[in-house]
Formats: sequence, C-alpha cells, structure tokens
Amino acid sequence: MTEIISKWEELVSNLTVWKRGGQVAPHKPLLTLLLLARAQAGASNQMRYAEVEEPLRKLLRDFGPVRKAYHPEFPFWHLQSDGFWHVHEREELLVDGKRRLGSNSPTVMALRDSDASGEVPEFLWRQLGREPGLIVRLARRIVEQFWPESLHESLLQSIGLDLATEQIVRKKRDPRFRERVIRAYERRCAVCGFDARIGDALLGIEAAHIKWHQYAGPDTVANGLALCSLHHSAFDRGAFTLSDDLHIQVSQDLTGHDMVRRMITDLHGNPLTPPQSADLLPETGFVNWHRKNVFRAPGRS
Repeated sequence: MTEIISKWEELVSNLTVWKRGGQVAPHKPLLTLLLLARAQAGASNQMRYAEVEEPLRKLLRDFGPVRKAYHPEFPFWHLQSDGFWHVHEREELLVDGKRRLGSNSPTVMALRDSDASGEVPEFLWRQLGREPGLIVRLARRIVEQFWPESLHESLLQSIGLDLATEQIVRKKRDPRFRERVIRAYERRCAVCGFDARIGDALLGIEAAHIKWHQYAGPDTVANGLALCSLHHSAFDRGAFTLSDDLHIQVSQDLTGHDMVRRMITDLHGNPLTPPQSADLLPETGFVNWHRKNVFRAPGRS
C-alpha cells in the first residue's frame, strides 16, 4: 500500500505542463483534478472524451490563461505521458486524416467521432477508493502548485472536490511579505482606499502577488499590492489589471449591477494609489505577466 501511495504522489509531483516565456498551461492539472473528483464520487476509472470536453473547456476558460480558443483535447491526449492515464485504441486515432497536422496527436473531431475514452489503471484507481485522504493530499498539492489561495475554494467547488477532511499545508513563504506590502501602501487598499480596523487590527486588507507565487513570483514589495479582500479576489480572477502607467483596467467580461459598478467597474481608468516610495512601485515585468496570464482581456475603453 505504501509503495502505491508513493507512486501516486510521485506521479502528481512530476506532472508535466506546457511552459513558454513565463506562461504555464494548467490543462493537465485540471484534468487530473477532474479525475480525482471522479474517484472521490466513486465513479468508474474510465471516462469518455464527450463527457469531459465541455466541463474541462469551462475550467480552462475560468481558471486558465486567457486564450482565443480553449482545447480540452490536449490534456485528454497528452496526459498519457504522465503515467496514470491511457486513451483506448490510440493507434486508431493516429491514422492518416485523424491526426493533427504536424503533430502526433489526434484532432478533436477524431476524438468526438470515435467516441474516444480513457482510463486510469485499475490498481491505482482502487487505491484512491480505499484511501480518501490520498485524494485530498493529491488534489491539495495540485491546487497549491498552480493557483493562488484566493482561487482555491471556487476552483474546488467548480470541480466538485471536497477537501474539508485534510488540514491545508502551506508552502513556505516569506512571512514578512504581507507586512512590508501593507506598510508600503499605508495600510489601505491601493484600488479603493478601504482601510477598516477593529481596534488596532486591520480588517480585510491583504497582500496580493502580481505575478503569482506559483509561477516564481517573488515575495517582494515590487511584486505586491495591498488590496481589500474583494479586490484581491477580483485581481486574481482577472476582473481587472494594471496598465504600464499603473492605471486600473477593468475587463469587459466583468458584469453586474449597481454594487459591482460602484466597487469595480467605475474604477476603470483610475490611477493606482502608489506606495510611499517610488522604488516600491510594481515592476513592469510583473504587471505584464498579470495582463498576459490572468487578466480577462479585452479591457474597457
């Protein structure tokens, strides 16, 4: 049993993802989380492409980098290289006319037309069924590796995973990051100015990473913003970003009525409240990373 558990943890730890120029595609992690949710629900170890295509596309749209198109067929096929997923009749899917041009993977139409399906090896799947705590540990490791904490709850709810049975183990970070960022911005939200206190304690003021910690964003003030909890969550979901001259840009995808307009939409074009010292301003490289990888472009005019 211990050997199999170690194998699962080794497989998940070595999960390969597409990377280029500071961008990371979380396609495989999202599909793996869907498989873990399936195991937690006691479902079969086999899954058809038809049943995962749209849920995975929605997750890629909601929790992945902004793209012109989203391709759930990529992780369905390429997860095979990570040792715990196999697509049935794979050779049949790679005959002439069914493979992608210049690629050793099938077209999305080939997956649909053949009603393609895949599976997790039975001995690994049975282990997940016997060890619910293992599912929790694996899922928690994936979530913490690829997404900031502000997105964890909504991501897990969207996938249908319940991790309430496991205590969260946080990655080691610089404990002074929050203190330095909040002090630099004079203990108020740099977007809306919110600065509530209960006695001497701040209420709802957080230190946000501009370039996420999961993607090598450093614990430095130049990579941080003091934000209220609402604007921290909105920033990490791509509802707004910053221009090079540090003005707020709100996404056209953000919708809502009076309260949303007052609290976020109407801030479009406003300058960010700067930190106390000019040498603590957000670095352009981190801001560019957020615009390219998190912001739900296009912005409002």
